[in-house]
Amino acid sequence: MSRLQEIIDQLDEEIPATEKMLARLPDDKLDWKPHERSMTLGQLAGHLADMYGWFDFVVGRDKLDFAEPYDYPQQFDSAALVAYLKKRVAESHATLQNAKSDDVLGETWTLCNGDQILWQEKKNVVVRSTFGHIAHHRGQLAVYLRLLDIPVPAIYGPSADEEWQDPNAAAQGA
Repeated sequence: MSRLQEIIDQLDEEIPATEKMLARLPDDKLDWKPHERSMTLGQLAGHLADMYGWFDFVVGRDKLDFAEPYDYPQQFDSAALVAYLKKRVAESHATLQNAKSDDVLGETWTLCNGDQILWQEKKNVVVRSTFGHIAHHRGQLAVYLRLLDIPVPAIYGPSADEEWQDPNAAAQGA
């Protein structure tokens, strides 16, 4: 199996957990934040959904420049967040599937703000970091849900609110 296919597979494994989180967001609490220096619930959820498109940025481009316009919706409801997540996943899927070979992962990618280089690394390292970034923000979102007394979904195991279902069990039983 190619490394690009492994990335697609891992991306597909992460999507259901994030969809469950986003679907539970109460639309009337999207402006809530746990601390004055924290993002609002809506901002955090929007950033998390947007992160699924970073595989498109990383594999399909040579840089992301914060000095250039970056347009993503700032206001969401939970249904729009799930739809936006699916859009970003589709963009990443297309880029990953259309990449000519795993060699692209050895190319250098740059995160910059105009002439200021913020981070420069091989694309395979940035892809790994992006998965970590997604898990980090999904974990933050779980804390927000807990603080709002909204049941936290099972992700990699059970939560205090939900039993964990092995995603492979249904496929094996079929």
